[in-house]
Parts: sequence; structure tokens; C-alpha cells
Amino acid sequence: MSLKRYVIPLAECKDILKLIGDYWVLRITVELLEDELRFCQLQRALDDINPIALTNRLKKMEEAKLITKTSQSIDKQSVVYAITKDGKRMLPFLQAMHTFVSDYLQVQENKSPTNRRKSAGKR
Repeated sequence: MSLKRYVIPLAECKDILKLIGDYWVLRITVELLEDELRFCQLQRALDDINPIALTNRLKKMEEAKLITKTSQSIDKQSVVYAITKDGKRMLPFLQAMHTFVSDYLQVQENKSPTNRRKSAGKR
């Protein structure tokens, strides 16, 4: 059985795959799935992100229509970022990645020399 029919046309969606596969884009998405946030709130939530990197990722995500950027009426310089309907559609992808990573880490932990020694001692 050929798996090709289940594989998405990678060439056609290279740009969005590069975007949603980015570590910071994934972290930003997770934060915005919880609540809409201002730039400084996002920066605090992603404690080790460079402000330039955050700005670049937010701009790319906005261009891809994964998030919206809305100016607050109180202060024109303050903006709020929120996930869009298309951005919310990433949730199953994030859940599948979480499952994969959890399973992968469990397998790796079981393969570690320390665990093998512990298992051998129990026999």
C-alpha cells in the first residue's frame, strides 16, 4: 500500500509548514490559544525570546492569518494579539505533536543506559 496518497503536497505548502514548524511560532500559538495577549505579556510568557524574534514571528503569523493584531482604544501604541479561527485549527496538530513527543521521550528514557541497568538489576 502506497502512503503517498496520505502525504500532503509539500511543495505547495512549504511556506506554511516552515511557519508552523517553527519553535517560537508553536510556543506563541499555545500561549494565544489560552487568551489574547499584549506584546509584553507574550514576551514574559516566552521568557527566553528575543524581542526582535518575537516581532518577526508575530508579523509572519499575522500575514498567514493565524493571529490578529488589534490596537487598544485606550492607548494607540498598545496592541493585543489573538488567535484566529485558522490559528485554532492548529490545535489537533499541536495535540498530535504532544502525543508524539511524549511517546518519543518515553521510548528514549527506556533506552537510556541508566534504565537498562535498573531493569537488569530487577531480574
